[in-house]
Amino acid sequence: CLVGPGRGLVTSKGAIVFPVYSYNGESNKYTGLVYSEDNGATWKRTAKLDTSYTSEAAVLELGSGDLRIFARNENSKLTYFDYALNNGSLHNGTWGNEQITNVACNSDTELSAITYSRRVEDNGVLKDVVLVSAPAGPNGAGSNDNNGAYRCSGKIFMGLIDPVDYTMSWKGSINVTDVVGAFSTDASTYDNGFFAYSCLTEQADNSVSILYEDSQHGWGSADDGSKCYPMDFKTYTM
Repeated sequence: CLVGPGRGLVTSKGAIVFPVYSYNGESNKYTGLVYSEDNGATWKRTAKLDTSYTSEAAVLELGSGDLRIFARNENSKLTYFDYALNNGSLHNGTWGNEQITNVACNSDTELSAITYSRRVEDNGVLKDVVLVSAPAGPNGAGSNDNNGAYRCSGKIFMGLIDPVDYTMSWKGSINVTDVVGAFSTDASTYDNGFFAYSCLTEQADNSVSILYEDSQHGWGSADDGSKCYPMDFKTYTM
């Protein structure tokens, strides 16, 4: 069992949740969740996602109390799964079907996702805002190659969640590796600056910050520091 890097979640009911994945040294990896519903005194693990390939993931809470998990995958697009609670508990909950969005990204890379504190009005309906950071891939076209050359064009994508059926619509993005980093509703905007693992957070003033790997020196890790991933930190006013 490997922990997905990034951040966990404390739900509205007080459950502590972290995404994890199982890996047996072969090609298949499977996302799951570890959780505590007694303030950390005991921990349990959900069933794993029964799909061909998922691993590192980010978890959000929907208005219904169920969970939405964005997972690393091989679809070349942002992909999520819902986890339905069992009478308000994660114990014996149920995984939903794979939902492949139309948002191109390098999907074989860790991503980060948060629910923003402010809602947005869309066609007269107030909707929750989800922010997801991931590399968009060369020329913003997406990829499922985890080679460093394909981890580029970092973006923060903005999605809106319908409050009735919890479907998502995608409204634009910020080019993180662009010097300007302006929000744009034009999904075709991109640059090819290096961007790999990342972590999003919302600050007290409602700005959004991102910590991300902005270059790569070698592959993997080494005790002598010869292999490393330098990081950058940026903040945006939403």
